[in-house]
Amino acid sequence: MPTVISKVWVDSTHVYAETTDGRRASYAFEKWPRLANAPIYLVECSSVLQN
Repeated sequence: MPTVISKVWVDSTHVYAETTDGRRASYAFEKWPRLANAPIYLVECSSVLQN
């Protein structure tokens, strides 16, 4: 079965992802200098995309 990302969120230092089977991963922005220095835009998503 393929891995499906069910949730993605960020804080001031990391981006996080969670899969439908409950696994979580985090990646520090400092690993990607261009991303770490990018402007931050807050976006609210009120709907869920489904296939």
